Amino acid sequence: MTVYCEPDPARTYPGSDPVRVTATLLALYDDLAANPGTSLVVLGAGVDQADALGFAAEQRVQRPFLGVVLLRDTFEVDLLAAAIRAGVREVVATADTRGGDAACERARELSARLGVAAPPVPAVSAEARVVTVFAGKGGVGKSTVATNLAATLADGGRRRVLLIDLDLHFGDIGILLPKVRIRDNMRLDAQQYRIKIADMPVAQGEVEPTRMLAIDSGVTTGRVDGVPTKDPAFGTDAIWIDPAAATQAEMYGYTVVEAGAVLATHLTEVCRRHADEILTRDATKHLVDELKKTSRYTVSVIAIQSSNSVLRLVRFLRLRR
Repeated sequence: MTVYCEPDPARTYPGSDPVRVTATLLALYDDLAANPGTSLVVLGAGVDQADALGFAAEQRVQRPFLGVVLLRDTFEVDLLAAAIRAGVREVVATADTRGGDAACERARELSARLGVAAPPVPAVSAEARVVTVFAGKGGVGKSTVATNLAATLADGGRRRVLLIDLDLHFGDIGILLPKVRIRDNMRLDAQQYRIKIADMPVAQGEVEPTRMLAIDSGVTTGRVDGVPTKDPAFGTDAIWIDPAAATQAEMYGYTVVEAGAVLATHLTEVCRRHADEILTRDATKHLVDELKKTSRYTVSVIAIQSSNSVLRLVRFLRLRR
């Protein structure tokens, strides 16, 4: 079955085969969700060009069997190149009815060869499993193991799997952080630091610049010499050790990090916990602009729900923290 998307009601479907008609891309997404066996989408000339290409690029990954034919009143070579990159099957002039029919027929034939029947959509369950792949040392294959495990658990699309890659030292906060200003404070000891947000202290800690921090993983098998302390970011038991003892500490199961990484991790965790205070209008606008580059549909939904107001979106995100 074919779906024809055209915002302008005066532009009727130029082909002769039966179609379902939607007036917006939002309605088109809903139609595809309700009819997973759809083999062809025809985007009318009234659909914004960037939105049409963005839709095609998304469907090329999500529904590779789905054919997308683009109708344009006029088009240049640049559009043809962009359409090919986005995964559009064919671009046809609106007035070329016969050519449009032929293009749709070729697209449907290709969809049939690719296997038009969509894989069954997994039912959404209220329960889920969380699998953590963790190691304090870098370069040991965590990402490779996690990716292969996620692919295996997905079982060819029969299960929904969300893969999240988090950096141990720098984290993935998801917001644009403001500039960090560093100031001397004679009231603090030489090894102490204090973190402030809007000039209000929110955290503090100590670092030993000439030592490394061996963090107890909970499964350590030995003890290393050093100065007992607490990891300032998470409050776990740790020891400031001499760099020469780092290899031995890792053999015992400790997570060993440099002093600079300790401070950076603490700063990241503070930002994560106080993200609602750090999130500003400019940062939110930057997030929306970046998201628009890869998912124009999602941004259009955000714009609808926030009444095109970035300020209202900021307030919404703060409440949802």
